[in-house]
Amino acid sequence: MKKKMILISVFNKIDYDGRVQRTAETLSKKFKIVVFSVDSGLNYQNPKFLVYPISLLKFNNLKILKHIYFWLKLILFTLKIRPSIVYANDFYLGPIGWISAKIVNAKFVYDTHELIIKDKYEKFKFKKYFWYLWEKLIVKKCDLLIAANEDRAKIMKQYYKLQKMPLVIRNISRRNMVTLTTMEVFNLYPNLKHCFSNKKIKIVYQGYMDLKRGIDFIIYLIKQLDENYQLLLIGDGPDFKEIIKIVEKNNLQNKIIPVGKVLNKHMISILKLCNIGIVTYPLKGLNNIYCASNKIYDYCQAGLPVVTTCQITLKKIVRKYNIGVVIGCGYNSINNIPLEEFKNAIKKIQINYDYYKENINTFLKENNWENVDSKILLQEITRLCES
Repeated sequence: MKKKMILISVFNKIDYDGRVQRTAETLSKKFKIVVFSVDSGLNYQNPKFLVYPISLLKFNNLKILKHIYFWLKLILFTLKIRPSIVYANDFYLGPIGWISAKIVNAKFVYDTHELIIKDKYEKFKFKKYFWYLWEKLIVKKCDLLIAANEDRAKIMKQYYKLQKMPLVIRNISRRNMVTLTTMEVFNLYPNLKHCFSNKKIKIVYQGYMDLKRGIDFIIYLIKQLDENYQLLLIGDGPDFKEIIKIVEKNNLQNKIIPVGKVLNKHMISILKLCNIGIVTYPLKGLNNIYCASNKIYDYCQAGLPVVTTCQITLKKIVRKYNIGVVIGCGYNSINNIPLEEFKNAIKKIQINYDYYKENINTFLKENNWENVDSKILLQEITRLCES
C-alpha cells in the first residue's frame, strides 16, 4: 500500500532543530515525510525523510520579506505535492500552514513550540503582539493542536477556550546520540581542544544567546570561581557578539569558551565531555515560566547534573528526580539571585555528583522519547490520517 504523505514545515534550519528532526523520523515509520525548511547551506540529509530547503540569503536582514517569500513557497509546494497532512511548526507558520492545508483539502496539525500567550502583567511589543494575533487566528481550527508540556497545554485550553486539551509532545532528546569521537569533536570545533586539554570542571550553557536569560550573570559567576572551572557557551542568538565582548573585556578567554552554533547531531557528543549543565530563563512571561526546555533532557542524556532557575516546569522535574539544584526561587530577575546561591549550587553538585548521576538514569528511563512521546505522536497522527 502506498504511504500517505505528510508535509512538515518549519521556519528554521532543520540541521539545528531537534524537535522537528524527531517528529519527522518518528512519522516516517508509517508515512512519507517531506520537510520544508530554511536552507542552512550545509546540505542536510536524512535517510528517513526528504528535505526541501528554501534559501533566504538574498533577503539579507529584510526579515518580513523572508517570511513572505517562505510562506508563498510553502503554499506553492503544498499545491505541487498535495499531502494528506500539513504539519506546521511554531507560530511563524500557523495560519499559512492552515491555508496550505485548506487549499489541498488536507488535515492540519499545528505544533506550538512556544507559548505566545501573554499574562495580565506582560506587555507585548508590536512584533510579538502580531505573532500572538497570528496564532490566535487558527488555534481553534486545527485538526490536531500540539503543546510542548502539560502546563502549556492546560493554559492554552483555558485561554483559547478549546473544547479539548492539546496533545502533549515533550521536548525529549533521543538516547544514544553520540556521533563523534573526542578527536572528531576537536577537529570540527578547534577552540574546544585547548579547553579539554586540562582537568578543569566544565560547566556548560547551551541555548539561545540572549542576555535576558542571565548569561552575563553566569559569566560573572565563573569570574568569581577559582581557576578549576571553565564555562562553555554553546549556541547562537542576538547577543552572541556582545557576549564575546564581555568575555574579552574581563580577560576571561581561558575560563570561558564561546563555542557558537552546534549541529543538533553533534550536541550530545560535546556535552558528554562536560560536567555540569546550566539552564536559565527569565523569571517573567508565561513562555519562560512554563518553559518546555529540551536542554534539561540534552544534559541528562549526556549524564550531566543540572543547575536551573526556578521556572515551574524545571523545578518540578529537578526536584522530583533529584537530578540537580534549583536556584532563584523568590526572585523576579536572574540578576537578583545572590551569587553565593549559584556558587553553593555548583559545589553541592560536585559533592553529591555520584548521587545525581544515579538519579539521572532513573529520570531517563521514565522520560524516554522512543517509548513514550514518539509512540503517542505516531498513534495520534495515524488516527488523524485515517479519520
